[in-house]
Amino acid sequence: MNGLGRVYSRAVHEETAWWGTFPPILPLQVGDYLDFESSGSIVRLGSTYDWPGWRASLPDETVNLDGSETYSYGATRNRVASAGAGASAGGVALTAGVQLDFTHEAGFVLDYVGAKWQRYRNVDAAKEWVLGLAKTGQWPADQVLVTEVLVADSATVVASRERASGVKLEVGVEIPSTAPINLADPELKLTASTTSGAAIVSLCASSTPLYHCVRVSKDWLGRWNARLLAADAPDDLTDAFEEAPFDDV
Repeated sequence: MNGLGRVYSRAVHEETAWWGTFPPILPLQVGDYLDFESSGSIVRLGSTYDWPGWRASLPDETVNLDGSETYSYGATRNRVASAGAGASAGGVALTAGVQLDFTHEAGFVLDYVGAKWQRYRNVDAAKEWVLGLAKTGQWPADQVLVTEVLVADSATVVASRERASGVKLEVGVEIPSTAPINLADPELKLTASTTSGAAIVSLCASSTPLYHCVRVSKDWLGRWNARLLAADAPDDLTDAFEEAPFDDV
């Protein structure tokens, strides 16, 4: 079933090589284990770091990233000029807002600033632990382990619920029309209104909009359960795992 969450997450992956968190405001951390609703919305089940030995044996690390990023798919951004008195400063036109128009279901814009990259120091070691649980039936086939997240001090995500939707983002400060705009900048004081269709809007929120994960391959599990793999045979982690949240990617 291609629910909105799946379509959105795949679209984000095509543009960024990360999977898109859905709902976008949902907080994720390395070590979280997840399931998914039929729509593709994430169900956070808990953290493996709450299990004995996991945090000490599988530490994570955080890397500060410089700058900001802007991504979009199936969307156009057009500035809305200020009108009337005070609409310019020093002869330069001012921006009153940004109109976002979408041409695809789950079309999106995703901007962030102040990002950090959190990840396992050794992803293969985490896979080994998961595989040990999967062999004894303690790791469900549909369960996903979060291995990396992008943590944004501020992120703005607007995603269309329908093929054609429009959202106007009002800017609460004066901005010259030629100045670059990152929609995650809290100083913009954005507010949103939907002009057509329906959309999901998250403005300037501290969140984890992007993540990587691993999932035990159902083909591998089938071979294991059919005893086509010897219990003492070495495991090929590339063969045993998928790096996608859904089994129909």
